[in-house]
Amino acid sequence: MTQDILIKELTNLPEHLKREVLDFLLFLKEKQQKQKQAAKKPKFGEGEVKFTISPDFDDPLMLVVDSEAVQKSKPKPFFGYGTVKGSISEDFDAPLEDFKDYM
Repeated sequence: MTQDILIKELTNLPEHLKREVLDFLLFLKEKQQKQKQAAKKPKFGEGEVKFTISPDFDDPLMLVVDSEAVQKSKPKPFFGYGTVKGSISEDFDAPLEDFKDYM
């Protein structure tokens, strides 16, 4: 019965509206296919995970240090690198006599 009504109404429509109905039908079919595909996809966390843990997992890690590699990894000296050989006087931050007129 519904199909007969659809066909009757569709035959009475002008050509440009028939094209719109066709576009809408194709849209509905595509939407339905996307919903089916979305339903088939597993959601995050639903899948099975298979992994194995090494028997020595809890054993401490062995740290090997190569002294030559450590010496080679030291930074090269550059300007300003090293110890300070000078000193700063204790009144370094004190106001200068020359600028007392401006204070």
